[in-house]
Amino acid sequence: MLKTGATLGGEQSGHILFRDGDATTGDGLLTALRVMEIMTRMGRSLRELVGELKVFPQTIQNVRVREKVPFQQVPAIQQEIVGAEQELDGNGRVVVRYSGTEALARVMVEAESEDRMKALAARIAEVIRSHLGA
Repeated sequence: MLKTGATLGGEQSGHILFRDGDATTGDGLLTALRVMEIMTRMGRSLRELVGELKVFPQTIQNVRVREKVPFQQVPAIQQEIVGAEQELDGNGRVVVRYSGTEALARVMVEAESEDRMKALAARIAEVIRSHLGA
């Protein structure tokens, strides 16, 4: 959202994010009102606004870890994440983070092709497992 200047974003889980206000929840009514506000302000239909939206397949792999070492401190993990991002070359997304409530690393990959998505997520998960796995 920051890269493109978007004020509205969302996740496949249904979470809606606003960058230009005080709302920090996923409230459905507020989301509907904000979408209608944007449509009115821009004078465009929802179909027009999302016409160029690319929806990529997404996977999330959970890896049980024995400790939550920052990924930047484990060169092999950091290298695998950076390598996956470079391979996607802006046509997908890689988010690797720790769960806030469990001893898990969460590896999320979106890519244009399902095969590439699965392969990249598996590679990152395996490196995490080999260095930090429980």
